Amino acid sequence: MTQPDTNESVKEYVYRFVAGLCMGAADVVPGVSGGTIAFVLGVYDRLIQAIRSVNVALVQKALRLDFKAVFTHLDWKFLLPLGLGIVASLLSLVHLVSWALENAQAPLFAFFFGLILASLISLSGHIRWNVSAICGGAVGAILGYLIIQLVPVDMPNTSLVVFFSMAIAICAMILPGVSGSFLLLIMGQYTFIITAIKEFDLKIAAVAVGGAAVGLLSFSKLLGWLLDRYRNVVVATMTGFILGSAPKIWPFRHVDLEVIKGDELIVLKDSPRLPLEGESAALCLLLGLVGFLVLSALDQFHTRNNPVLRRLRATKKKA
Repeated sequence: MTQPDTNESVKEYVYRFVAGLCMGAADVVPGVSGGTIAFVLGVYDRLIQAIRSVNVALVQKALRLDFKAVFTHLDWKFLLPLGLGIVASLLSLVHLVSWALENAQAPLFAFFFGLILASLISLSGHIRWNVSAICGGAVGAILGYLIIQLVPVDMPNTSLVVFFSMAIAICAMILPGVSGSFLLLIMGQYTFIITAIKEFDLKIAAVAVGGAAVGLLSFSKLLGWLLDRYRNVVVATMTGFILGSAPKIWPFRHVDLEVIKGDELIVLKDSPRLPLEGESAALCLLLGLVGFLVLSALDQFHTRNNPVLRRLRATKKKA
């Protein structure tokens, strides 16, 4: 598989890097899917295609040390800036996001809730809403909602568990609507892996990367096959996943179940609620609006046809 024959511009490289930054930031937050961000920003299909190009032919070229053929085989002009953006985001934002999850969860979730809402509107514009798409969307919404009702389990932090946990989670990270970080949380590995990244624990990082690579290469081929043949239904199902899992990222939470583990109080299950008096509702509203506008603007930059901005322009012309 050769890379797309396109005239790459500096603007496109920068856009892919920014898309990677957004994907990395989203994947750190339990409840948000980097795949959703990739889809809305228009890099999803090429990402899946690039991952699918990692096959036996590529391995054979690498074993022959034919690096020119390897680079020709891989879509490196796309993968390099996107991958750098994801890595830069994970390394630079993991501390900030971890701090915000502990000290400013409501404002952080409000920003990402705005992103999710804007992504729902954007994705719906890519779907032909026939009977099969509606059924797919309904199934996706139900599954998404059921997933966020799961309660985290206490699994050991062994290398084998980390490997398979990352293999499962990475599948969700590239699937719009399903949060890989939330699945890590469910499997009891989220805090352990995030801490390993913050502390540059190379052993755990290597095991996690290995699991992610196995899961990514396996699942991307199935997902690419489904998109090639049933794109409309698949996108509708993905949109349903996003809708069904959206309550998990609502900024104001009621604690339903918590346990004490050592000196730490751990929330096992929570649910959405209305803001209480004295909470930062105004700040959350503002950050939610910012998140909504940021994703809408990025979508407009890529498609030139964002539904929200198109409606605003139409309203302005009538006025």
